[in-house]
Amino acid sequence: LDEPRITIRNFHIDNWLWRVFIRISYVIRGRKRGAIKEAHLNFRVLEEKGYLHLLEKYPNPSVGKPFNIHYRGYRFTNRYLRHIYLVGLFNERVAPLLPENPIILDIGSSYGLFSSLVKQERLESRHVLVDMPIPLLLAHYYLQTLFPNAKIAGFKEAANAEKIDRKFIESYDFVLLPISMYEKLESDSIDLVTNFVSF
Repeated sequence: LDEPRITIRNFHIDNWLWRVFIRISYVIRGRKRGAIKEAHLNFRVLEEKGYLHLLEKYPNPSVGKPFNIHYRGYRFTNRYLRHIYLVGLFNERVAPLLPENPIILDIGSSYGLFSSLVKQERLESRHVLVDMPIPLLLAHYYLQTLFPNAKIAGFKEAANAEKIDRKFIESYDFVLLPISMYEKLESDSIDLVTNFVSF
Protein backbone atom coordinates (compact mmCIF):
# COMPACT_ATOMS: atom_id res chain seq x y z
CA LEU A 1 0.00 0.00 0.00
CA ASP A 2 1.08 3.54 -0.68
CA GLU A 3 1.65 6.13 2.02
CA PRO A 4 0.08 8.37 3.10
CA ARG A 5 -3.31 6.74 2.82
CA ILE A 6 -6.79 7.53 4.14
CA THR A 7 -8.09 5.07 6.70
CA ILE A 8 -11.46 6.67 7.52
CA ARG A 9 -14.31 5.62 5.23
CA ASN A 10 -17.04 7.50 3.41
CA PHE A 11 -15.19 10.78 2.94
CA HIS A 12 -14.00 12.05 -0.41
CA ILE A 13 -10.37 13.11 -0.19
CA ASP A 14 -10.83 16.11 -2.51
CA ASN A 15 -12.98 17.86 0.08
CA TRP A 16 -10.92 20.74 1.57
CA LEU A 17 -12.53 20.29 4.98
CA TRP A 18 -11.54 16.62 4.97
CA ARG A 19 -7.93 17.50 4.16
CA VAL A 20 -7.80 20.04 7.00
CA PHE A 21 -9.29 17.47 9.39
CA ILE A 22 -6.76 14.81 8.35
CA ARG A 23 -3.81 17.18 8.76
CA ILE A 24 -4.99 18.23 12.22
CA SER A 25 -5.46 14.59 13.23
CA TYR A 26 -1.93 13.81 12.03
CA VAL A 27 -0.56 16.56 14.28
CA ILE A 28 -2.66 15.61 17.32
CA ARG A 29 -2.54 11.82 17.06
CA GLY A 30 0.76 11.49 15.23
CA ARG A 31 -0.81 9.07 12.76
CA LYS A 32 1.29 8.54 9.64
CA ARG A 33 4.09 10.78 10.89
CA GLY A 34 6.50 7.91 10.25
CA ALA A 35 5.30 7.59 6.66
CA ILE A 36 5.69 11.33 6.08
CA LYS A 37 9.20 11.27 7.57
CA GLU A 38 10.10 8.29 5.41
CA ALA A 39 8.85 10.14 2.32
CA HIS A 40 10.95 13.18 3.23
CA LEU A 41 13.97 10.90 3.67
CA ASN A 42 13.30 9.35 0.25
CA PHE A 43 12.98 12.85 -1.19
CA ARG A 44 16.46 13.66 0.13
CA VAL A 45 17.81 10.48 -1.48
CA LEU A 46 16.43 11.67 -4.84
CA GLU A 47 18.03 15.04 -4.25
CA GLU A 48 21.43 13.49 -3.42
CA LYS A 49 21.27 11.22 -6.48
CA GLY A 50 20.36 14.15 -8.76
CA TYR A 51 16.95 12.71 -9.70
CA LEU A 52 14.75 15.63 -8.60
CA HIS A 53 14.58 16.79 -12.23
CA LEU A 54 12.54 13.62 -12.91
CA LEU A 55 10.10 14.47 -10.12
CA GLU A 56 9.79 17.98 -11.57
CA LYS A 57 9.37 16.62 -15.10
CA TYR A 58 6.79 14.02 -14.00
CA PRO A 59 4.78 15.29 -11.02
CA ASN A 60 2.56 12.66 -9.43
CA PRO A 61 -0.55 12.43 -11.63
CA SER A 62 -3.94 13.07 -10.08
CA VAL A 63 -5.32 9.81 -11.56
CA GLY A 64 -7.05 7.96 -8.72
CA LYS A 65 -6.84 11.09 -6.55
CA PRO A 66 -3.83 10.11 -4.41
CA PHE A 67 -3.37 11.77 -1.04
CA ASN A 68 -0.16 13.59 -1.96
CA ILE A 69 2.50 15.05 0.26
CA HIS A 70 3.28 18.64 -0.80
CA TYR A 71 6.88 19.54 -0.08
CA ARG A 72 9.19 22.21 -1.53
CA GLY A 73 6.93 22.71 -4.55
CA TYR A 74 6.69 18.99 -5.37
CA ARG A 75 3.79 16.59 -4.85
CA PHE A 76 4.34 12.89 -4.28
CA THR A 77 3.61 9.75 -2.32
CA ASN A 78 6.15 7.29 -0.98
CA ARG A 79 5.52 4.82 -3.80
CA TYR A 80 5.83 7.54 -6.41
CA LEU A 81 9.22 8.64 -5.03
CA ARG A 82 10.44 5.03 -5.13
CA HIS A 83 9.52 4.73 -8.80
CA ILE A 84 11.11 8.07 -9.67
CA TYR A 85 14.29 6.70 -8.06
CA LEU A 86 13.99 3.49 -10.10
CA VAL A 87 13.53 5.46 -13.32
CA GLY A 88 16.66 7.44 -12.44
CA LEU A 89 18.59 4.18 -12.03
CA PHE A 90 17.02 2.86 -15.24
CA ASN A 91 18.21 5.92 -17.18
CA GLU A 92 21.73 5.71 -15.76
CA ARG A 93 22.44 2.00 -15.80
CA VAL A 94 20.02 0.12 -18.05
CA ALA A 95 18.67 2.38 -20.81
CA PRO A 96 22.04 2.69 -22.62
CA LEU A 97 22.17 -1.12 -22.97
CA LEU A 98 18.71 -1.49 -24.52
CA PRO A 99 17.80 -1.44 -28.22
CA GLU A 100 16.17 1.63 -29.73
CA ASN A 101 12.62 0.26 -29.37
CA PRO A 102 12.81 -1.86 -26.21
CA ILE A 103 10.12 -4.20 -24.96
CA ILE A 104 10.00 -4.17 -21.18
CA LEU A 105 8.21 -6.78 -19.08
CA ASP A 106 7.17 -5.79 -15.55
CA ILE A 107 6.15 -8.77 -13.41
CA GLY A 108 3.84 -7.72 -10.59
CA SER A 109 3.19 -4.41 -12.32
CA SER A 110 0.27 -3.30 -10.13
CA TYR A 111 -1.40 -0.34 -11.85
CA GLY A 112 1.55 0.36 -14.15
CA LEU A 113 3.38 3.21 -12.45
CA PHE A 114 6.91 2.18 -13.46
CA SER A 115 5.84 1.34 -17.01
CA SER A 116 4.11 4.71 -17.37
CA LEU A 117 7.21 6.60 -16.27
CA VAL A 118 9.52 4.68 -18.60
CA LYS A 119 7.03 5.18 -21.45
CA GLN A 120 7.21 8.94 -20.88
CA GLU A 121 11.02 8.79 -20.87
CA ARG A 122 11.19 6.54 -23.96
CA LEU A 123 8.11 6.99 -26.10
CA GLU A 124 9.25 4.28 -28.50
CA SER A 125 9.27 1.63 -25.75
CA ARG A 126 6.62 -1.09 -25.49
CA HIS A 127 5.48 -2.58 -22.20
CA VAL A 128 4.08 -5.90 -21.05
CA LEU A 129 2.49 -5.75 -17.61
CA VAL A 130 1.92 -9.05 -15.81
CA ASP A 131 -0.23 -9.25 -12.72
CA MET A 132 -3.52 -10.60 -11.42
CA PRO A 133 -6.67 -9.37 -13.19
CA ILE A 134 -7.82 -6.69 -10.73
CA PRO A 135 -4.54 -4.71 -10.71
CA LEU A 136 -4.52 -4.94 -14.51
CA LEU A 137 -8.02 -3.45 -14.67
CA LEU A 138 -6.66 -0.54 -12.63
CA ALA A 139 -3.63 -0.39 -14.93
CA HIS A 140 -5.91 -0.11 -17.96
CA TYR A 141 -7.72 2.85 -16.39
CA TYR A 142 -4.48 4.50 -15.19
CA LEU A 143 -2.59 4.09 -18.46
CA GLN A 144 -5.53 5.06 -20.68
CA THR A 145 -6.00 8.22 -18.63
CA LEU A 146 -2.32 9.16 -18.83
CA PHE A 147 -1.93 8.15 -22.48
CA PRO A 148 -5.33 8.70 -24.14
CA ASN A 149 -3.95 7.82 -27.59
CA ALA A 150 -2.10 4.69 -26.48
CA LYS A 151 -2.99 1.30 -27.90
CA ILE A 152 -3.59 -1.07 -25.00
CA ALA A 153 -4.07 -4.82 -25.38
CA GLY A 154 -6.39 -5.96 -22.63
CA PHE A 155 -7.67 -9.37 -21.57
CA LYS A 156 -9.67 -9.88 -24.76
CA GLU A 157 -6.73 -9.26 -27.09
CA ALA A 158 -4.42 -11.42 -24.98
CA ALA A 159 -6.98 -14.24 -24.83
CA ASN A 160 -7.54 -14.16 -28.61
CA ALA A 161 -3.82 -14.26 -29.38
CA GLU A 162 -2.33 -17.68 -30.01
CA LYS A 163 0.98 -16.39 -28.66
CA ILE A 164 2.32 -13.11 -27.34
CA ASP A 165 5.42 -12.57 -29.43
CA ARG A 166 7.42 -9.51 -30.46
CA LYS A 167 5.19 -8.83 -33.47
CA PHE A 168 2.06 -8.86 -31.28
CA ILE A 169 3.64 -6.64 -28.61
CA GLU A 170 4.91 -4.10 -31.14
CA SER A 171 1.31 -3.53 -32.26
CA TYR A 172 0.55 -1.97 -28.86
CA ASP A 173 2.01 0.51 -26.41
CA PHE A 174 0.98 -1.63 -23.45
CA VAL A 175 0.01 -5.30 -23.22
CA LEU A 176 -1.86 -6.25 -20.04
CA LEU A 177 -1.20 -9.93 -19.47
CA PRO A 178 -2.96 -11.76 -16.62
CA ILE A 179 -0.83 -14.40 -14.90
CA SER A 180 -3.21 -17.08 -16.19
CA MET A 181 -2.05 -16.25 -19.76
CA TYR A 182 1.64 -15.81 -18.97
CA GLU A 183 2.60 -19.02 -20.80
CA LYS A 184 1.58 -17.40 -24.09
CA LEU A 185 4.49 -14.98 -23.79
CA GLU A 186 7.46 -15.81 -26.03
CA SER A 187 10.57 -15.24 -23.93
CA ASP A 188 12.73 -14.04 -26.83
CA SER A 189 10.34 -11.09 -27.29
CA ILE A 190 11.52 -9.28 -24.17
CA ASP A 191 14.54 -6.99 -23.82
CA LEU A 192 14.27 -6.25 -20.09
CA VAL A 193 12.42 -7.89 -17.18
CA THR A 194 11.65 -5.90 -14.04
CA ASN A 195 10.17 -6.82 -10.68
CA PHE A 196 10.21 -4.59 -7.63
CA VAL A 197 8.13 -6.08 -4.82
CA SER A 198 6.37 -9.34 -5.60
CA PHE A 199 9.40 -11.66 -5.76
